Amino acid sequence: CPSDVTDNLKLLKSTNKDTELYEKGEEGCKVGLLLSICHLHTKEYVQELAGGKTYLTIMTKLILTRHGQSTWNAENRFTGWVDVDLSDKGIEEAEKSGQIIKDLNIKIDISYTSYLKRAIKTLTSILKKNNLELKFNTAWQLNERHYGSLTGLNKEETKKKIGEEQFKKYRRSWDIAPPPMEEKSEYQTLFSPLNASIPVGMSPFTESLKNTYDRVVPFYENEIKKNLIEKKNVLISAHGNSLRALCKYLFNISDTKINELEIPTGNPNSAAPAERPDASAGSADARALPRFVLRICSQYASSASASRYKSLYRRVSATSAALGGGGGGEFSPQPR
Repeated sequence: CPSDVTDNLKLLKSTNKDTELYEKGEEGCKVGLLLSICHLHTKEYVQELAGGKTYLTIMTKLILTRHGQSTWNAENRFTGWVDVDLSDKGIEEAEKSGQIIKDLNIKIDISYTSYLKRAIKTLTSILKKNNLELKFNTAWQLNERHYGSLTGLNKEETKKKIGEEQFKKYRRSWDIAPPPMEEKSEYQTLFSPLNASIPVGMSPFTESLKNTYDRVVPFYENEIKKNLIEKKNVLISAHGNSLRALCKYLFNISDTKINELEIPTGNPNSAAPAERPDASAGSADARALPRFVLRICSQYASSASASRYKSLYRRVSATSAALGGGGGGEFSPQPR
């Protein structure tokens, strides 16, 4: 949830419609601005902000969590496909992620993770904390972005060597990949043994975020989405860039704005319901655009930018109306 709850409360009060309810789909879900901002807070906290009123929501949840801090995260090194372990801090972060989900009483029906042990261990820690069977799906498509020849290098030293502008292009641009890793690189031996099952010719030697997107999104559409349609709560334990790629798709974030999205380690985020709206005018999806709740979008709602948050709502409302879903002004916080 956004950490700037005080500003969110002020925003709610400024609308003078913080008690208004919104019918959501055939399930009869009622979702207001309050829950859209504070969905992951406790029921008591939501009621407190709402002046004692109860907002009911029945949603399928997609929980996204980046693995806990890895040993190479701690050393500020480009990790990519190297199969490093969690640091002590990362182990604690993974356990806290599990506790957050447990405290919120979120029932996890099915889980997905990558081939990399830092994501797998984060997931198993969450499952154990929630007294769930250690049963999950692994997919190489959810692996971290391959950093090519940057793999293993210290980020600060690399920035000084190649210059900040080129560094930013390699690290945060949409479609610029670093130089490829040499086929006989020593780091190849440090990749996950699970990689042996990747189809021949599919393993990259470097990737841009776009390349990562091109493997993550089809996997989501073909394998994960069907579970959400069946009303199952899905947990994905993955990586900064594979989750950024998925969020770009779910939120329709532009190629330029995606470089601003940062995902912290070991911090579960909820998108509910996890359904990307159809762009066709008048479609059922457009008429019931989902409310997404993600802490990683806090840059749109930081304590210093409440006005930008309201502006985002207005733009989204206009988009909703254009798609045939009706308006709603500042009171329909929905994805672009």
